[in-house]
Amino acid sequence: MNQLNALSNCVEYDALFEQLDYQSKLSKQLPIPQMRLVYNRSGMHLVAAKVKNRRALFSSGLYWATINNEDEADYLCAIMNSAVTTERLRPFMSYGKDERDIHKHVWQLAIELYDSKNLTHTRLVKLSRDAASIAATFEVDPELHFAATRRHIRERLEASEVGSEISEIVEEMLS
Repeated sequence: MNQLNALSNCVEYDALFEQLDYQSKLSKQLPIPQMRLVYNRSGMHLVAAKVKNRRALFSSGLYWATINNEDEADYLCAIMNSAVTTERLRPFMSYGKDERDIHKHVWQLAIELYDSKNLTHTRLVKLSRDAASIAATFEVDPELHFAATRRHIRERLEASEVGSEISEIVEEMLS
């Protein structure tokens, strides 16, 4: 925050600072929490990730939340990256050519708060880490559009035993 204040105190940077911090979207991210969950504001599929980089700032195309610990982040990533969750979100999403605006509608779903004593929650944590390992083995083609890359990773995960079990658990949780 001190860096932002120092920058904003320079007369020639006032207009730049106001533009960068429009509606306090930058300064509200400071100080940067140790761990955050980030997810897309729009798109046909909800996509979430945990972020541990304390230098990362997010643009207006992403939503983020402070997360208490890595287990909670992995639990939420398993739920939010599940195709089941995207399907449950569709009725809340505005329509154009396709469903597209996720916004904060995901929090209208019956997602339970993470409880480390809940065996289903801890199972999702393990499965989420297994899914991340599967996704990490995917060879990214820099010539391929990012949406196609995400689709291929999503298909690989959904076809795996890990993805199937995540879907089953999330389906039961959100029912």
